[in-house]
Parts: sequence; C-alpha cells; structure tokens
Amino acid sequence: MDIYYITKRIKQGGAASSAVAAPAIASPL
Repeated sequence: MDIYYITKRIKQGGAASSAVAAPAIASPL
C-alpha cells in the first residue's frame, strides 16, 4: 500500500477511511 495514497484518502474520506486504512497499514508491518 502507498502511504501517500492512504493519507490522501484519509483527508478526503475522514474518519471512515481512517478506520479502513489503519488495519491496511498495520497488516504489512
């Protein structure tokens, strides 16, 4: 996953995208 893309999505989508993006970031780590 691209961190820049996720950050952009969070800014556009707000809390809803943040809740989805958090496990997506944590998974590969």
